Amino acid sequence: MHYPVVQLLGRSVRASLSICLALLFVVPAVLRAQAATGTITGRVLNEGTGQYLRSAVVTVAGTNISTVAEAGGAYTLSGVPAGEARVLVSFLGLDPSETTVRVAAGQTVTHDITMTNKAEAGTGVLTLATVRVVTEREGNFKAIQEQKAALEIKTVISSDAFGDVSEGNIGEFLKLMPGVMMDYVDADVRTVSIGGLDPKYAVIMMDGAPVASAGSSNIETGRAFEFEQLSISSIETVEMSKTPTPDVAGSALAGVINLRSKGAFDRKGRQVRWSASTQINSHQTDLKKTVGPDDDKNYKFQPNISLEYSDVFAEKLGMLVGYNFSRTFVEQNITNYTHVFDANPGNNETELPRMSVFELTDAPKVTNRTNYNLRLDYKISQDFMVWARADYNTYEALNFQRNARFTFNNAVNGPLAADPKDAATEYSLTSQTSTSANAQLMFNNTFNKHGATATFGSGGFYKKGAFRADVQGTMSRSTNFYHDVDYGYFHTGTSGPLAGTFRWERGAPEDAAINIIQTGGLDWRNPANYTTPPAPAMRLQPFSSKDQRWNAKADFRYSLTRWETPVLLKWGGDINEQVRNVNRPAIPTRTYLGPDLLPGTGDERWQIEPDYLTRNLAGGNLQDIPAIDRFAMAREYGAHPERFAPVPASTLLQTELTTNWDIKEQIDSVYQQTIVKVSPKFDIAPGFRMEKTRSTATGPFDHGNRYTQNVLTGSPTGMVPSTDLQYIRVRYGDKLTNQSDYHTWLKYLHTTYRWSNSLIFRASFNDSITRPNLNQLAGGVTINAESNPPSATISNPDLKPERGRNLFASAEYYFPKGAGFLTFSGARRDITDLIQSNVFDVAPGDDYIEDDGIDLGGYRVTTFANVRKAHVTSGELSYRQNLVFLPGFWRRLSLFGNYTRLHYDHYENFRRPKNIANGGVSFDHRGLSLRWNFVWVSKFRRAATPASGWSVFDGERLTHDMQAAYRFSRYTTVFASVRNVFNKPQVNYYGSGTATIMNRYSDYGAIWTVGVRGLF
Repeated sequence: MHYPVVQLLGRSVRASLSICLALLFVVPAVLRAQAATGTITGRVLNEGTGQYLRSAVVTVAGTNISTVAEAGGAYTLSGVPAGEARVLVSFLGLDPSETTVRVAAGQTVTHDITMTNKAEAGTGVLTLATVRVVTEREGNFKAIQEQKAALEIKTVISSDAFGDVSEGNIGEFLKLMPGVMMDYVDADVRTVSIGGLDPKYAVIMMDGAPVASAGSSNIETGRAFEFEQLSISSIETVEMSKTPTPDVAGSALAGVINLRSKGAFDRKGRQVRWSASTQINSHQTDLKKTVGPDDDKNYKFQPNISLEYSDVFAEKLGMLVGYNFSRTFVEQNITNYTHVFDANPGNNETELPRMSVFELTDAPKVTNRTNYNLRLDYKISQDFMVWARADYNTYEALNFQRNARFTFNNAVNGPLAADPKDAATEYSLTSQTSTSANAQLMFNNTFNKHGATATFGSGGFYKKGAFRADVQGTMSRSTNFYHDVDYGYFHTGTSGPLAGTFRWERGAPEDAAINIIQTGGLDWRNPANYTTPPAPAMRLQPFSSKDQRWNAKADFRYSLTRWETPVLLKWGGDINEQVRNVNRPAIPTRTYLGPDLLPGTGDERWQIEPDYLTRNLAGGNLQDIPAIDRFAMAREYGAHPERFAPVPASTLLQTELTTNWDIKEQIDSVYQQTIVKVSPKFDIAPGFRMEKTRSTATGPFDHGNRYTQNVLTGSPTGMVPSTDLQYIRVRYGDKLTNQSDYHTWLKYLHTTYRWSNSLIFRASFNDSITRPNLNQLAGGVTINAESNPPSATISNPDLKPERGRNLFASAEYYFPKGAGFLTFSGARRDITDLIQSNVFDVAPGDDYIEDDGIDLGGYRVTTFANVRKAHVTSGELSYRQNLVFLPGFWRRLSLFGNYTRLHYDHYENFRRPKNIANGGVSFDHRGLSLRWNFVWVSKFRRAATPASGWSVFDGERLTHDMQAAYRFSRYTTVFASVRNVFNKPQVNYYGSGTATIMNRYSDYGAIWTVGVRGLF
């Protein structure tokens, strides 16, 4: 940590006070409270649910004085003329409220408001004694109300809007929001794409503050937030703003997702929620112990439990504490088909691409997620509150792959070759015989990935008449570790190739099922035939990373209600510091020598797992394949490390010097926004934000062979061995430190026109920046003199940030009685200084990198540069409605649907789908709740078109989730849910014109959950 938290918070307070004083001095004295006015304050409560109503609209009749209730339903109306005032309150789904309040000049009167829905009484909310059971519909009302009252174009969804969220995974919730697509790594949601843009363009926050993300221990992940280590169990609502306001980070071209935590003051009285359930995968439905995924027999149904307690003590202290644990077993079964194409893009309809490699991956995986959360709110007075929050998440993924790989070495694009020994004896798109093929038994990517993300925050607000101040400080820390041999297994291992003649067959080029027939050589299914050499070889991968973020923020506002045209001034600033450390040691291969400690004597053999057999769920004859035993070899390594060939000291030294990155980045910002209520129907809100960015990063630096030889021998053609320790220190021993320092001005304009209470038009504009990925700042130079031509990869710390500009407009219609909404929006996002890969050749004798002694003349250099402009336009339709106009129990039906159409100026700038849709239907009546949700993503080109004219596509994907629940009493509800109920696989394929060939087929099964929950 470069700044202690106390120092950082102190610095923030001083900066914020300076901003406050500077702006207050320019506020005219006439803006002071007048003696003839007073203030009304209080809270708005839903009597039926016992929940306080954030975003209720409170207005003084006959004036322009209006406000929107805040967290806990608290509202304040300042500048109210002395005398009797009629206070009007509206909230979707509830009857409007009108009460009369007597206001004394210069005084504050407390007036709490209770709202009801007489028409819905007894049909949706079950009130039993002091316990109120809240249906999903009430959560929807709250979210829609907040969306309707928002300044910017915004989507607000209650965390219970889509029913039970599988594993508590936030990504499984976000996938049902408009314009959102989730990026998966195997069966897990990892990052979010908004509006057809790369995940790096979205900002993820919790209660308005950034959250740390360790990034899978990979410097290449850049600035994309990864959701694996975050749970939705502590979240009340999810807010997605596609046109951010100046008070949030400017690096949000795609938008901002803010996760707002639960609080006890949002509810009245004590409440305890609990849940217990079990999950099972559709491919492993045995209720007894069966083999896998590790080297033991295990139950495949997994436990899940949650508990949440909230209460308010003496009307002063609100406390909410929660715990959630989920464990999921996923049967990951994947087949990969690698093809080779010719370099003629004009013959693709008749070309016969050859399959060069087929690989089967059987990878059962267990995932554990845990969340602990605590929130305390303390009311010092009605106008002064402080709060503290702690949110701690752990994530553990145990991944065990068993692989069988077949390599077809001598197949060519046609039935014959010039040299008979290279001929494929038979070849087509559905079958092929290779006389020089080989088979391997292996295991890849075995690990225990363990991560933890902790977020701690505290803050408060103070109100005095028309003035309000909010301050907060947060610390978020995320760690990520990959364990293998210390947990009883190696990360990677292979039997080595077994030569033979092999034939493969499939029904059609796009089929996933495949048959492998051996027609020559030793039986590949017999592990005894995989003899040495080569000896068994294994690799470790103990990657780790740490991401830390400190944030101090202050927001101020002053309401000028005495003017004929009410004005709200908002200003503030924040200090955000990020420190990231990544360690990715390329641990060398451990070669097993056997008990006699000598290579090639026949005792260095793999053992075979005694019970586990690999299978192909896509079909075909690749079933019951033996698996080499990584567990037995790890036990051997622990007991007899001397039986493994020692790692050369030169290799260890090079690994130590080349696999560490350290980054520090600090962003200081100030902002101002003026919200002018031009008329009761029209608001306009211009604003600006200034951000100053200072970054320092250190990463590995490869001087290259010629430089090193010149230092050691005085000649670039010297012959010092690359394994010499001094050679390694000279070549890799220096660290490259890069720095950047710049500031950015961002402009904002939001307008809202409320044609009627039901019809709202909005238009917004905002600037944004996207800072270069961290690997460009922390990366150094990597040289490969042995390639043809010799090559070098070089980071570019001088990259400018990408500049973004958003234009957004929407028309929003809200159905009567809070039944829902129908919105249509259009957007154009422009990016300048787009950062892309840049490859070029350096002329002989030209020193591309100045003053470093590296001669890159004749090299092909790959780096990144600000190369072009780009834009994406979109149209989006969003619909949500409770069908209250229907008769009888049919009025308990609810529908939602979202469709987004995207257009890219140049597809290669984005490589995202052009169509995204999701939707669902739910029914909630007299304790019975049913729900069906779906997500659809159109096919899209994942990889750039190569010279051959073939591309890699992600296939169209349509998945369905279903849920059912029945509430027996106020204490007990039984429920069942299933994710991906029809087990839709993820498919990638090669495509060119009308021709398609299977590339990857991933089958993860459906996840079933059955359990019981309650509320009291």
